[in-house]
Amino acid sequence: MKHPIYLVPFDFSEATLSAMEYCFELAEYNKGLVVLLHVVKRKIEKKAALEKLQKIESDYEHRKDLMLTTRVLVGELYDDITKASEVLGASLVVMGTHGAKGMQRIIGSHALKMVTNTSVPFIIMQNGKPKKMIDNIVLPFNYEKESIQVVKFAGHIAKQFNSKIHMVGYYDDQWTYDRMRRQELMMREQLSSDGVDCELVNLPRVDSYEDELRHYAHDVDADLIAVTYFNDSIFSATNTFVQKLLENDLYIPVLTVNAEDLILDLELSV
Repeated sequence: MKHPIYLVPFDFSEATLSAMEYCFELAEYNKGLVVLLHVVKRKIEKKAALEKLQKIESDYEHRKDLMLTTRVLVGELYDDITKASEVLGASLVVMGTHGAKGMQRIIGSHALKMVTNTSVPFIIMQNGKPKKMIDNIVLPFNYEKESIQVVKFAGHIAKQFNSKIHMVGYYDDQWTYDRMRRQELMMREQLSSDGVDCELVNLPRVDSYEDELRHYAHDVDADLIAVTYFNDSIFSATNTFVQKLLENDLYIPVLTVNAEDLILDLELSV
């Protein structure tokens, strides 16, 4: 993450322009490289796409502090973005989603399809321009070890922006509470070693966890929600839970990583 590569799946829409600007802000803090990647279905479309991307590059030539490059691939978006992220050694994929409210669920599902195919973390953001600074990161977790796989990546971002991480735990009973507390200690140790300010949050536990998490994110003016995606989890932080976060009506970007592939990569490297 010292000199990271930020990959933006780019289709020239307002949503992906917002994702590009978001990457510019991230890259400014650590001299990162922003790669705009456009995927076309037919080779005949490639030339026109390259010309449009070159126009964007020329528009930002005055940003001497910015490293920006563009690429066009012929293929399928959801397959080639994940392949490109691994070939490039991307530190982060920043993806903008767009469409009418009724389409958000479909678009978000496609975004999660990409997440499940790689161990590279994603920031998925809805249409709209986010704030430039990341002051507060909300991190939901529970008693399952997979739920804290995103901590490392959230910690890197928090360190860059001097952000505060709000750890929001979930439990049902004494047994899950004890397990959650062990996860909390691991998270605190990880974040403390990175010099990141963090706080444990106890929700009122009156409404549903998802609703209370949303209210808390609103109250602290959260700039990012960081959550692990783990398809086989028995906790609510599965497809449905992460999907709801992607569609949040506060338009908060969501940082997520596929814990299953991440764990597999770690096992293979040992």
